[in-house]
Amino acid sequence: MSTAIVHNVESGVRQTLGQYLTLAKDRGLSRRSRLLDVLDNHPDRGDLIAWLREYGGEPWTKYLDSLEWPQNGC
Repeated sequence: MSTAIVHNVESGVRQTLGQYLTLAKDRGLSRRSRLLDVLDNHPDRGDLIAWLREYGGEPWTKYLDSLEWPQNGC
């Protein structure tokens, strides 16, 4: 794996973690389960799942297929 790929992944992880923490702080959430509830019921969730199915490749398809989320139609 090249240094550029490693830095790109590292940057993505940091950005995602920062967004996760900001959401938790903004919503006053201190428990992981509460934060996951917010994410599971987010109004854009279906669009994100559709995007991951189209562009995420086989790993995402397998992951999404393994989940039982009746509310998203997966």
